[in-house]
Amino acid sequence: MELVTLSDALLADIRSSLPSVKVPGAYDAVHNDECIYSTDTPFAPGGIFISLTTWRAYNSEDVLCRAGGDRLFLNLAFTRVQREAKAEDAAAAAETKPTKLAIGVAGGFDADASAETTEKSRALLVLPGRVRVALPCAELPELVLRACEAIEAHASVHDQAQVGAWEETVQVSKYAKDLVQEEGVRISADPSTWVCADSGLRENLWLNLSDGYIGSGRAQAYGVGGTGAALRHYEQLAAQGKHYPLVVKLGTISAKGADVYSYAPDENDSVVDPHLAEHLAKLGINAMALEKTEKTVTELQIALNQSFEFDQITEAGRDLVPLSAPGLVGIANLGNSCYLNASLQLLFAMPEARARFYEPARSWFDSARDDASSDLQVQLAKLAVGLLSSRYVQPEPAAAATTADCVQPRMLKAALGKGHVEFASSRQQDCLELLQHLLDRLERADHADKARIASALSPAAAASALPPLFKFEVEERTACGQTGAVRYVRRAETVLSLPIPLAAASNMDAVRASEAAESAAKRQRVGAPAAADGAAADPVAPVAVERVRPVIAFDACVGALAADEEIDDFYSSAAKAK
Repeated sequence: MELVTLSDALLADIRSSLPSVKVPGAYDAVHNDECIYSTDTPFAPGGIFISLTTWRAYNSEDVLCRAGGDRLFLNLAFTRVQREAKAEDAAAAAETKPTKLAIGVAGGFDADASAETTEKSRALLVLPGRVRVALPCAELPELVLRACEAIEAHASVHDQAQVGAWEETVQVSKYAKDLVQEEGVRISADPSTWVCADSGLRENLWLNLSDGYIGSGRAQAYGVGGTGAALRHYEQLAAQGKHYPLVVKLGTISAKGADVYSYAPDENDSVVDPHLAEHLAKLGINAMALEKTEKTVTELQIALNQSFEFDQITEAGRDLVPLSAPGLVGIANLGNSCYLNASLQLLFAMPEARARFYEPARSWFDSARDDASSDLQVQLAKLAVGLLSSRYVQPEPAAAATTADCVQPRMLKAALGKGHVEFASSRQQDCLELLQHLLDRLERADHADKARIASALSPAAAASALPPLFKFEVEERTACGQTGAVRYVRRAETVLSLPIPLAAASNMDAVRASEAAESAAKRQRVGAPAAADGAAADPVAPVAVERVRPVIAFDACVGALAADEEIDDFYSSAAKAK
């Protein structure tokens, strides 16, 4: 597509298309960051071309054959350029250190933080002549200039504020207002006396706000040890009919608040206790007189996210070499979208997905609905091309990974989330639930697209459509132990949930030895003698213990699923009794 100067003939041609030019308003949908039929962005070679009529984007190939009768397009072509590191950049980064577990919002992680800057090129494409006029150009009609400026400046349909921003939300516990607290329970206000009642640990301690029990929390991935005594105490009391769900992390208590967790099954998360000062006072603790001495859970998670090398996967002490080839293309994180990326990579690793979406991709594109951006078949085919073709394969796979090595399924995420309260949000979700939702949506789309499927797919591919491929039937046989009567129940499933029988591990002796070594190392650290003057002893160097994971055969898991199970208190209609 040739870049030319504006001639009188070309200007007349542009003016003849003015009736179709539209300037987008604040609430209009503008696709200015991703092509409708590919995962190309303005950073792709040649950039993208956005129609001044429909505000839909196309790459350099699709704009010539799939843009209908549209004639005027804004061409956005961006290039990343490495910035020279400066001292003031380090100072600015220190000032903007994250203070909350969030992405893309004030105080959180910067989703756009990069050592690169962007050079932008803009032009007006005129069809069918395939000529481009560099922008800005004062000779162009005012309406065309306003439309181009508004399209580029407009918030994208997939603006970061919608798909990239995420912030951890902590809800007020429903049990805080009427929390049961045992009478006469007082604990020492001296933090140096606080220890786990079960193990003697002095870190990661949680105080039960109902009965004053102090127990260690669960060991965490961010380097905090614990035995889970606080949780076990709650479970033991729950078995006795006592509901004492709220615990507070000792060491985080101050006048500003503290970490509070609810073990209640319907919460099971960090919570807010608006009456925390009152609850602590009843146990003999003055929150106003304490200072925070330990990191909160949020601070620990932030530290983990800052230090953890998410792009460097290690296994058995070896660095794995990045690969770039068809079928080995990555999916960029759209902001808390790990669950989506994992599910889609799994799906498109299947040969049935290749036969369903990749091989007939052009047929899916040719038969697209008017709004292809929300057409599930088109968006899945588009992603298949991105992942399984060589379009986004990098020539130097060993180089540092960037977003250029990835595809960004923004339109697919929006199409899947449309009308769904959870998947339309930027909150983290469950891979299994997403896969089941995708299959359900695809099954409904297939039902409405029977004629389209017949023309797009070969008979073999149509016969192995994805939703039915995942379906199987489960039969449960229930036998009454008293009468011998039998009942059969059959149901359709898409997921086979296998139990994992730890007792069947082939290396159980090594696992037990590893656990024993870990316990011994923990006792050595906890049991360090105190100094003669009563001060804390010098810390004991941790003993490195290599954890052994149990190795369990797949057949053992299937066998555990099919094994007989005795059901207590089952009401038998044959015996008319339990």
